[in-house]
Amino acid sequence: MTDSISAIRSSAKRNRPCVAFLPAVIAKPRPRRWLLIAWLVIAACAGHVASGKDPLLAELTERGVPVGAGLFVKLPAPTLPDGLDAAAQNAAIADVAAPSPPDDFLRNSAVAPLVLRIRSVPGTSAERVAQRVSVWFVAYGSLPALRDEKLVQQLAGAVKQEGGKFRPTVRPLADDALRSRGLWPTATPARDGWLGSVRLPLLERVQVSGVLYGVQVATADSIVWSGKLDARFANDREFPNQWQPFLRSELGELSLGPPRPYSGFGGYIKATPLQEPAGAIFLECHVIFREPAEWFGGANLLRSKLPIVIQENVRSFRRKLTAASRQSSTKRTEAAR
Repeated sequence: MTDSISAIRSSAKRNRPCVAFLPAVIAKPRPRRWLLIAWLVIAACAGHVASGKDPLLAELTERGVPVGAGLFVKLPAPTLPDGLDAAAQNAAIADVAAPSPPDDFLRNSAVAPLVLRIRSVPGTSAERVAQRVSVWFVAYGSLPALRDEKLVQQLAGAVKQEGGKFRPTVRPLADDALRSRGLWPTATPARDGWLGSVRLPLLERVQVSGVLYGVQVATADSIVWSGKLDARFANDREFPNQWQPFLRSELGELSLGPPRPYSGFGGYIKATPLQEPAGAIFLECHVIFREPAEWFGGANLLRSKLPIVIQENVRSFRRKLTAASRQSSTKRTEAAR
């Protein structure tokens, strides 16, 4: 795999972002260009809790995501497994944050550093067939606030979107749709999880749509949201897993081109409260998705577009989580009176 690592840092003095190992000049994307693949897992799984071990997380990290004929790519195991003491957590965070000092990574600030790694996955002919994206950052707030579905959807970008015809959407499949396909509302191998139709425009170049299977598992130490494109809907009459190119008219209006089959998406996000400093939550997101050559004509647009997009999403999320945690604390205090 070709590894492109960009650690996005904010200067403590100037608050100016810089992107290492990427072109020095990066145009700031318009809001509607938000790349939402990494966050759709959260939006899809919010509020749908499974108990015990997450079989989907095990599948993603042990077997991997299919991105080609016989080619599976594994996602990394969580950086912070449950049950670590403060010393072990600090050691793992220092490794992620390197070469910057961990204290900078742990700062209680919307503009604190985050780490982004983009890895291109080659196929049998060495051409790029998929992308693996990982993001690590720290936000301050409470774990109960992260169970709030509206906040989670805001992180996914599903709420703050410009108006328009082509917007990211995540909708649960109706019970009737599940029953007509021989599936009950909670039908998965472990009878836990959630199924929802997704529509995801990418960089105004292509749109991916289909059905996402998602699971949320909450323990005393963390919350994990995991999801994958469900292969059972590959050729579904109503919700087929597919991608379509965007076509632009002479007037600049967008429309969708002919659909083509799509497979090869999966990812997870884990939120772990840290032993120290107080109120810090370590978030890590890992996602793999197949990238057909027709999408961007061979150009690696993610390396130039994704870093600033993710940085803006993370800063916005940090602010929202802090505000939501304060509101949640106030409500609990008032209820206890």
